[in-house]
Amino acid sequence: MFPHHDTSSQQESSNLRGADENGQIGQLQQGIRVGRCIAEQNARSMAERGENLEGLLDKTGSLEESSSLFRNSASDAKRRMWRKNKKWTIILCAGVCTAAVVVIVVPVLLHR
Repeated sequence: MFPHHDTSSQQESSNLRGADENGQIGQLQQGIRVGRCIAEQNARSMAERGENLEGLLDKTGSLEESSSLFRNSASDAKRRMWRKNKKWTIILCAGVCTAAVVVIVVPVLLHR
């Protein structure tokens, strides 16, 4: 009947489908851009986290070394204090024994 009308109707339908498809493609492209941005942010975040982990590992290593040095110096100090304590215990015992000898033996010798 109206071949010209059918053609324009088909073109309009085709244009509408094309516009609808272009809109969907645009939405998909926008979604891809958003996804790419998120992936880049995640990659940067993971790289920063890796740097933080490396820093923590370095600090852990130095803490381990420091704790080992502290343990050794604490053990040395403990031994030195033990020796000093024993030395003073021996000196005190010798003083008490000397005082006992002086208090007991000297009067006995003087009364003879």
